[in-house]
Amino acid sequence: MKRFNLISNKCTIIFVFFSLFLLNSFSNTTFATNLNDNNTAQSTISLTDQLFQNLKINAKVNLPKGRAEEFTENNIVFYNPTGTNNCSPGSNYISGSCGGDITSNTVEEREEEVIRKYGEIAMKLQIEYGIPWEIVFGQMKMESQFGLASNSVAGNIAKSGYYNWLGMKYSETSLYNMPEYYTSSSGKWSKYSSIGNMMGGWTLDYMRNGLYDRAFQYLDKDHYDIKQWFLTMVSVYCPASDGCINHETYWKVVNGVVQKADTIAKEMGWSTSAELAKQQNIEIGGKHPINGNLKKQLGLQPHSLNIDCTPSNSTTLSNSNPSSSTSSNKSNLTVSATWKDGWITSGIDGYVKEDAYAYATSNNTTVGSAPRGEYDTTTKDGKIGPNKITLHNTEGTNRDTESGIILYDLNNFYPAHFTVDLKKHRTYQHFSIDKPSDAIKEYDASAGIQIEIIGYSTSGNTNSPWYLLNQNNFKDEDWNYLAKLLTAISVETKIPLTTSVSWEGVPARLSKEAFKSYEGILAHMHAPSPNDHNDTNNIWPMIEKALKNININNSPSSNCNQTSTSTSDYQGLPAYLQCDPRWAKSPFGTSTICRSGCGPTSFAMIATVLLKQEISPVETAKYAGDQGMYREGSGSLHEITRVLAEHYNLQYKRVPTPANASQAIEIINKYLDDGWMLHVSGKGKKPFSVGGHYIAIHSRNSDGKWVIFNSSSKEDLKHLEWEPSDLVSAGLNLSNINAVKK
Repeated sequence: MKRFNLISNKCTIIFVFFSLFLLNSFSNTTFATNLNDNNTAQSTISLTDQLFQNLKINAKVNLPKGRAEEFTENNIVFYNPTGTNNCSPGSNYISGSCGGDITSNTVEEREEEVIRKYGEIAMKLQIEYGIPWEIVFGQMKMESQFGLASNSVAGNIAKSGYYNWLGMKYSETSLYNMPEYYTSSSGKWSKYSSIGNMMGGWTLDYMRNGLYDRAFQYLDKDHYDIKQWFLTMVSVYCPASDGCINHETYWKVVNGVVQKADTIAKEMGWSTSAELAKQQNIEIGGKHPINGNLKKQLGLQPHSLNIDCTPSNSTTLSNSNPSSSTSSNKSNLTVSATWKDGWITSGIDGYVKEDAYAYATSNNTTVGSAPRGEYDTTTKDGKIGPNKITLHNTEGTNRDTESGIILYDLNNFYPAHFTVDLKKHRTYQHFSIDKPSDAIKEYDASAGIQIEIIGYSTSGNTNSPWYLLNQNNFKDEDWNYLAKLLTAISVETKIPLTTSVSWEGVPARLSKEAFKSYEGILAHMHAPSPNDHNDTNNIWPMIEKALKNININNSPSSNCNQTSTSTSDYQGLPAYLQCDPRWAKSPFGTSTICRSGCGPTSFAMIATVLLKQEISPVETAKYAGDQGMYREGSGSLHEITRVLAEHYNLQYKRVPTPANASQAIEIINKYLDDGWMLHVSGKGKKPFSVGGHYIAIHSRNSDGKWVIFNSSSKEDLKHLEWEPSDLVSAGLNLSNINAVKK
């Protein structure tokens, strides 16, 4: 329970919706034709067994000459059907990844960003349903300028944290949309929880609703004619009688996007839709022959399909219906959140940024004891920052609002960092996690990251459907949603998702000193006096259970580990750590050494040993960055080793890609025995990271173990001797092994 009072239920909130028209480059918006069927939902079938049983058939791509190295570490090209992180090099598979929110502010930039981030989702959908993957992006431009048409249905839906860039009317039987909808003077409009689901809705609910079946004759893999397919489709989709622009003109706009998509595809090593159809032997209609309304044939529950996007592994199309056997499947609960300046930028469905300061300003009030200052605790890497997560509950309902911050009393305005609606699966962020919030009496600077969960925990509200401890009120998927947020915070901050205090009854409050130094998860009821609230009561069993369901699939806003700020030596070898205060904030391209500098830092250790003089990570990062060896959002390009070796006049060899792990060990041992050091990268378990990490292999000792340089953390300095098989199986990228010698 918060230390402030919630707004009285007597307050009335009046929402007035205005009807506005979508804008496009022609100032003429078209909307998807809605099929008003009366299909009665049948029992949900298993998607694993019936709908997507062949989804893991991999789409082969041809890597552009000379570009393979650039993309492999970015996990764009290779897809591992086993679900592990150490993707098999040379497999040339589409990963099916997607990239979260779209941040560009112009139509041209947005077009490119959307295609790059969601192209592989579109390809997966083509394999499944047979729709040319480039077309959906053309429609995004026509319908809403990729969501930039602010005075529009798309813009109004976006204000509530949902998506509809494709002009899709609401249907109670649709499979990918939300049960709720947006209403304008022109009707009801679908709301989608993600860009991926929006694409899935357009593909299945509309393109495969039976109205456009005649067009699919032009998608025979041996006689592929995307233009004729589109012109035939659009004559029904947007007939002239509805005021649609000339269909050739319509095609001209869409084809411009198609050409852009195909240009990007060439760069990324992807296939065009025509090439994909041949490579994958895609029959007309994909895996579902053309025969009328497909969703009727599938017999799925309305609003039951979800596209689960996992940026660094494969894309999973799954059934999100709570009654489905897959609803609590761990493989579908992957956290891949990204952050910028302490704010979530992608990876949490239902996320809404509700800045407390902006809200306070617009409502003529102030925020707590602003300015809030800094934390008085330190993080795992020794920086000033949060060391714990403190949970609260609101002792109230969501009042059926589309806002979390509106629940806070403006006369006593002390929001937490986050407000979470477990029923609607909405996360509202009010402050950057880089600064404390003011949600707890006297100890905000020590309370870490604070989260308000909407609901009751007091005994007087046990009959409320919002009583948190009644498992009939909040199901597993609701607690899983909270666990995703907790995991995203933990990955970014290194706060452990554990607790060592009692949550039962009325637990003893911690002392001021114990509270300040505590690392892990607490509740308001554990906070020192003068706090006297007992929220959240014992919700820990539900949280603990949910945390076990979560797969972590991201790194802390970078592609390299970063958990220490000091250096040490091991057997006389240099041990540079990325987050050493001497260079942590030094630039590497547009990033910093601490965030993304594992490549230049590990090479600096190689150069220091070989040249017998101190080569600082500052030097290697600056030179590599100046040579374009850093790519935004990806980290070090694979050419960094050669570029730095040549700069320091060292011998360099690119090791041919081994056929398997055993051969890799054999080859690396030979190079080590011949006096070479190896500069390698990988994704997966330690000594690598899930986001990608560079290390160096210095030598092998008398026991045959490999001695490594690892710039990640002080803890990793204690584990520099590795069994070769363990290191390779941890995720070593066999296609990026580089040898360096004096």
